Amino acid sequence: MPRRQPLGQHFLTDARVIDQIIDHIAAEDSDSIIEIGPGKGALTEKLFDLARDFKAVELDQKLVAYLKAGLPDVQVIHADVLKVDAGLFIGRRVVGNLPYEISTPLLMRLIAIPGIVDMVFMLQLEVANRLVAKPGSSDWSRLSCMIQYHCETALLFSVDAGSFAPPPQVQSAVVQLKPRKSQLSLRDPDAYAETVRMAFTQRRKTLRNSLKQLAIDWSTTPIDSSQRADQTNIADFVAIANRISN
Repeated sequence: MPRRQPLGQHFLTDARVIDQIIDHIAAEDSDSIIEIGPGKGALTEKLFDLARDFKAVELDQKLVAYLKAGLPDVQVIHADVLKVDAGLFIGRRVVGNLPYEISTPLLMRLIAIPGIVDMVFMLQLEVANRLVAKPGSSDWSRLSCMIQYHCETALLFSVDAGSFAPPPQVQSAVVQLKPRKSQLSLRDPDAYAETVRMAFTQRRKTLRNSLKQLAIDWSTTPIDSSQRADQTNIADFVAIANRISN
């Protein structure tokens, strides 16, 4: 089957990498799994055999037909994963090889859905590094703060471009996200999102300058306002958000 350029498809073909992903997922027969973007089914059949309940969501109608012909027992949902009902993910483990174009909006959607067990994704290495970054690093970003407030993150392993057909022009990596069992007390998630957005929009400025529109009284806030966004940890952003929403 030919690749359709508009969807940015790069099909995973490396059997060693496929086995690594399956090993890290460590699926059990009690698991419910949903696969996003199964493509030609490199992972699909193995996951279907391992899980109690398995579904796949695929946007490309030709790939849906291809999968249904080759794996007739697998439930393949023809849909845009950004638009499917959120209830489809509740109580499930989520797996996928995410195109760069939808990785950030999809991740932001998924972290807002309660009840997801965990997520294992193949992503562009640049995005993966931001997901697991720490404050003070060049990869610490708005995405890092949004995802890590909700999830514990781990980079499992990197994947060379030669593991795909056709090879992409970037490196990839596999990451795991586990929703946190407990979170810092946050009064207003929208205030947190806006605080992080504003800070990283002007990431080279100090917090005092990048967040000046919020009219924060820094003298009563136990946070160093001379630090920049990329030096600020999640607890500090939560404290600022709670202060402005108080």
